[in-house]
This record gives sequence, structure tokens and C-alpha cells, in this order.
Amino acid sequence: MQSAFYKDCINVMHKMKQHDLFDIRFIMITARSSANYSDVHAKTANYLSNGNVPFDKLVVDAEDKLKVCLEHDIHIFVDDSYKHCENVASAGHIKTFIRNQPYNQHFEHSCVTRIESLQSIYEHICKAA
Repeated sequence: MQSAFYKDCINVMHKMKQHDLFDIRFIMITARSSANYSDVHAKTANYLSNGNVPFDKLVVDAEDKLKVCLEHDIHIFVDDSYKHCENVASAGHIKTFIRNQPYNQHFEHSCVTRIESLQSIYEHICKAA
């Protein structure tokens, strides 16, 4: 069963992909490790595809998500892990959003914006365009 946040993500991602103002790529970054999961890339790609999640690239084994962001010239980063958000925000030039969850309520960072839905990111991008 998909959560309301997950359904919102899919809808907003499709809307972003179809919007003429955006030249957008979705790079899914996961720390899931091939050392801990068998065939993690294929299973994750299938999960995303079966869920109708648009993505252009999938990166697994990404313990250092900042490194991946820098390698792929990522400008906007969204995660629910405060550790990953804090690390990525430390670069200073990647707009970082944390998905609001009960387990990250204690986290505050001046360069990280807390969100309830991806719609707020869509609105942020539209204002900047």
C-alpha cells in the first residue's frame, strides 16, 4: 500500500517531467548495499518501475550521497535521513529538503527545508524558473 506522501511524489514527479520549463532528471540514490541485498540494483529499479516512479538513473551502494550529488551535478536533494541531508547541505550549493518523518523531528539545519510533500519543491522550482 502506498502512503499519501508516496502517491504525491509520483504525481508531482510526473508533473515536473511534463512541464516545459524544466529540464529535469530524477536520479534515485539509495544507500542499499549490494553487500547486504542480492541484486539490489535490479530489485530497486523494478520496484520503482512497478510503482510508476519516473527516474532517469539509479545509484545504489551510496553511503556518501554528497559524493553522488557532486558527481551527477545534482541541484536539489530530497531525503528522509537527517544524516544524509546534513551531509549534502554542507556542500552549500545543493538545495536540500528533508521529508518530514517522526524519526527526524529533532533535526534542524539552516540550509535544510522540511517538507510534507513534493508539491512544495515543485512550487519552489516554479518560482525560480
